[in-house]
Amino acid sequence: MFFEITIVGFISLLILLIARSLNKNNAKFILAGYNTMSEEERLKYDIGLVVSLAKKFLYSLAVIPFVCFVFFYLFFDVIKAAVVYSAVILLMIIKFIVSSKTLKSLTL
Repeated sequence: MFFEITIVGFISLLILLIARSLNKNNAKFILAGYNTMSEEERLKYDIGLVVSLAKKFLYSLAVIPFVCFVFFYLFFDVIKAAVVYSAVILLMIIKFIVSSKTLKSLTL
C-alpha cells in the first residue's frame, strides 16, 4: 500500500543527500552551467552565494513535493498524488529558473 510513498521518499532522500554534500569545492562538478565555465568565468561568481541558493532549492525540492505527494496519496488516490507531485516539481523548477535570471547580479 505504501510502496509509492517509499519510492518518492527514496527520490527525496537522494535529493537531500545531493544538497547536503554540495559545497564550494565540488560545485564545479555538480552545478550545471557552472561546471562548463572556464576558470576566469568562475572567478566572476560568488560561489558561496550560488551554493547557498542551490542548497536551499534542493532542500525545498526534496521536502515540499514529498509532503504534497503523501497528503494527496493519503486523502485522495495515487494518480492525483502523482499529478500533484509532478506539477509541484515543475512549478518549483520554473520558479527557480525565473528567479535565477537574477544570477547576473551575483557576479563580482
